[in-house]
Amino acid sequence: MLTQNTTKMSETSLSDSSRGASLVGIFLILLSVVAFTFFIRPFGQKVDAVKADVAGKTQELNDLKQQVFDMENAENTLGLASELERLEMLSLIPVGLKQDEAIKDVVRLAEDNNITLTSIGFGKGMTDREKIGALQISSSFDGTYEDLISFLKALEQNKRMFKVNSVSAQLMDTDVMGLKRAVFALSIETFYQE
Repeated sequence: MLTQNTTKMSETSLSDSSRGASLVGIFLILLSVVAFTFFIRPFGQKVDAVKADVAGKTQELNDLKQQVFDMENAENTLGLASELERLEMLSLIPVGLKQDEAIKDVVRLAEDNNITLTSIGFGKGMTDREKIGALQISSSFDGTYEDLISFLKALEQNKRMFKVNSVSAQLMDTDVMGLKRAVFALSIETFYQE
């Protein structure tokens, strides 16, 4: 009888511990469901929303890159930038040599900028562009450094294109006002359409 009693007690204790384990398991499952429902699921929804936003922004970026690529191809195919630059440059280059007009422009700009023109010479030059010729102008001026700067700016802004290839200066004594005077030698190039 004692063995029978011991067996019943062990069955009862096993069944109580199994029930306890089952209850703990059920509680953990319920706790997992609650945690998933209130914490993990909303976080997952936020992650999904961010992924969708990133995917949308990536698509927009790819669309913009494609538009830029298409525009650059169209520009290259049509030669818009180079053609506009070419037309703009041609508007600054007169048709025909017209060396007398180029010399008059240099003389006028010298007078307007308080520089005394002491000598001027010219001759035809060559360019690497088809149907564009060059007129080489060598000139000497007497004036101050500030006068030279204003003269060079005037050359840049002139309606006819001038290119200064070289400048050399020889300082002289100061004038009555104490300004340093100099003799400037300039090598200037201007262009014409043949």
